[in-house]
Amino acid sequence: MYMGKDALLGASKMILLLQDMAIKVGDPMVATVGKLVIVPGTSNVIPGMVRFSIDLRHCDENILEAFEEDVKKRFAKLAFEEGLHYSFPCYMKSVAVPMDKTLQEELLQICEDKEIPCLSMVSGAGHDAQNFAEHIPTALLFVPSIAGISHNPLEDTKIEDLVAGVEVLTEFMRRWAY
Repeated sequence: MYMGKDALLGASKMILLLQDMAIKVGDPMVATVGKLVIVPGTSNVIPGMVRFSIDLRHCDENILEAFEEDVKKRFAKLAFEEGLHYSFPCYMKSVAVPMDKTLQEELLQICEDKEIPCLSMVSGAGHDAQNFAEHIPTALLFVPSIAGISHNPLEDTKIEDLVAGVEVLTEFMRRWAY
């Protein structure tokens, strides 16, 4: 064991480090490893190469850039300590897109008027609204998912939350139409 250079062990340490770093930064920092490729991928051979994806998200571009640079430096140090080769190619980068404050405030006001509990939040996920926001005032309205599970086959929403969402959206459209 002590003679082999285990790429999976190194990658595992990097993934745990990434999680710890994101937790230390706190919300709304998101750091997700969603894909892992292990070569050769057999049960009796020490992995010689591991490739994994990292999805970093934060609404403040400066914080995001600083976090990414810190990740690169710390991963390089860890790879050196483990005797591994390391690279950090970027395959896609998109900037955070702020939603229109006037529309957001209107949605919050409707919720208050209708006594529907609500909160303002940052969405780390990509939405079609990103594309619209470049051209027209845009906002997002979310309804809660049971147990906070989203983008997952187990995602579900209570019917009363769906009804409340429709009520808010209907009133929002009525106000802006008239």
